[in-house]
Amino acid sequence: MDILENILKLFSSYPTWARVILLANVVCIAGILSFARSSIGEAAAQPVAAPLGYVLRIKGVRLFPGSEQDEIQCTAFVNGTEYRYPSVAGVDWLAVAPTMSGQTFVLPKAERYEIRFELQKRRRSNREDIARLLSQETLTLSKPATGVYDVHGFDPTSGTRSGTVDGEIAYALEPSQ
Repeated sequence: MDILENILKLFSSYPTWARVILLANVVCIAGILSFARSSIGEAAAQPVAAPLGYVLRIKGVRLFPGSEQDEIQCTAFVNGTEYRYPSVAGVDWLAVAPTMSGQTFVLPKAERYEIRFELQKRRRSNREDIARLLSQETLTLSKPATGVYDVHGFDPTSGTRSGTVDGEIAYALEPSQ
């Protein structure tokens, strides 16, 4: 009780306007503390859904006409960022075969993904002669999708793209786990 009397004597020594401001601050702080406690309780009671990100899975590549001598490098462009396949264990080129391994790339969270692919291919017997395969198509995806992306031969000298499909890239856009 003595403490309360001492506090009241201390406050009474200040002018009225200072006591009003002090009282308003005490009421404001009490209101904030009570509101914060109730909103924290409400937030804890509601389950929070984890935001889903996506991964791009390159499942494999087929070339037309195919040969066991073909090796490839694939570049996926997703929202302006390059992802190279293969890019693990120091492997620069990957032999094309029905049993070739795929690769998964974790993508930054976005509302939609603009995706396109390019291939470089070469023969094991002539590693200096590298051909570029590409497409004018850009995929715009905002939900999970699986498909095949067609690529065409490209002649850099004339700047022309072949009219025939020279390869395909199997891909999937999947929610990350």
